Amino acid sequence: VIALAAAGRAGDDVPAETLPPDIATRPGEDWPDFLGPRRNGTSAERGVSFDWPEKGPRIVWQAKLGTGYAAPSVARGRLYHFDRHGDEDRLVCREAETGKELWSIASPTGYDDMLGYNNGPRCSPVVDGNRVYTFSAEGRLRCVDATVGKPVWEVDTQKEFHVVRNFFGVGSTPLVWGDLLIVNIGGSPPGGPPDIYAARGNVQGNGTGVVAFDKRTGQVAWKASDELASYSSPIAAEIDGRPWCFVYARGGLVGL
Repeated sequence: VIALAAAGRAGDDVPAETLPPDIATRPGEDWPDFLGPRRNGTSAERGVSFDWPEKGPRIVWQAKLGTGYAAPSVARGRLYHFDRHGDEDRLVCREAETGKELWSIASPTGYDDMLGYNNGPRCSPVVDGNRVYTFSAEGRLRCVDATVGKPVWEVDTQKEFHVVRNFFGVGSTPLVWGDLLIVNIGGSPPGGPPDIYAARGNVQGNGTGVVAFDKRTGQVAWKASDELASYSSPIAAEIDGRPWCFVYARGGLVGL
């Protein structure tokens, strides 16, 4: 079950003409990314009352979901959630304030968790301007139009970068930074084993530990590191005026 959260604003760095119409009627900061707009679980909102009744806050609306571990994202009055129904992954857009479905887009999936956990997506949708990015459990990276749900581009990262399948599938939410979508890929040389069991734990990198894509086209902008992928999501920071990307990869922390 998913319950109503706050609605607000997102995509301030994108020209206004490219943004979806803002359908929010209440003030509040958007939550367009994993752990919020700063990826640290904090909101800049003030004046929120926590004087709740003993049974908790009143439920405004609720909706039945499929399987998965992905938290929803909220931008410009829309709530996006990514889950699995049968043999399909679905990205659904709803009115954040009412729960009314605006659109949904489904993609086939055959992911089967190696350790028997549920087979749904692990990564939160990421909203940036008029784009929503999803990263499925089997490594399909997709960009969808945030207003109408039309596909924009897709990359099968497992196939493209020869990723040796890890225990729990893909669980690292991509990071938007400027014109880039930065992804914890962890690829290996071609012709390698299909999964970590077949590799007997000996998995090699191929310089695609972290890959940056042009967020509008899906084209590769740069590749870095032989580190393998983890379940930790990249984060951006500015230190002494210099922009950094930090990725806590499988073998340790990488600073780029």
